[in-house]
Amino acid sequence: MTLDSKTAQQSAAYINRNKEMIALSFVNRLLDQKPDLLAKHKLNKTMLLEYAMVDLSKLFIAVAGLSPYRFANYVLWQKSVMTSRAIASADIIDNIKLLRETIADVIPDPIKSPVISTVDFAIKSAENENSIAESYFTDVPEPGKQIAQQYLDFLLSNRKDAAIELILSNYRDGLLPHQIYSNI
Repeated sequence: MTLDSKTAQQSAAYINRNKEMIALSFVNRLLDQKPDLLAKHKLNKTMLLEYAMVDLSKLFIAVAGLSPYRFANYVLWQKSVMTSRAIASADIIDNIKLLRETIADVIPDPIKSPVISTVDFAIKSAENENSIAESYFTDVPEPGKQIAQQYLDFLLSNRKDAAIELILSNYRDGLLPHQIYSNI
């Protein structure tokens, strides 16, 4: 899946500028649909807003970085954590679908496509976890293998700070950590 760079940057900037408004709209819709949610999970509206802001921050990073896999990976992680806390997997997916509906309503048409396609990919990943996870971890590009060797060399020569910086700088450049770690 590829995203148009210019439109994606505009979408990401819109999300970043309007995170609070989007989060509030999403939480209001969520509470309208599930009025017992707060009591059921011992939450308050402020907590839900904070969670929504984190979701939007992760979405911003994925869209800005032209990497729908990043948001899908976050959603899969979120699904795993929440199901371990007795929250149904279907509820997590429904919430991401509601986030998608909210985004579709608030982001202007000319720039919403990259965000919608990123969220749709995450929903598909959450619904079909095994098939997406397999393709996600088997497509390791050559640069990941080279960086993995450099990372291992840093660790073996007791240069922990250099190893950490190598991972972080490559992550900022769009290489996902699994693309490095899976080659060690």
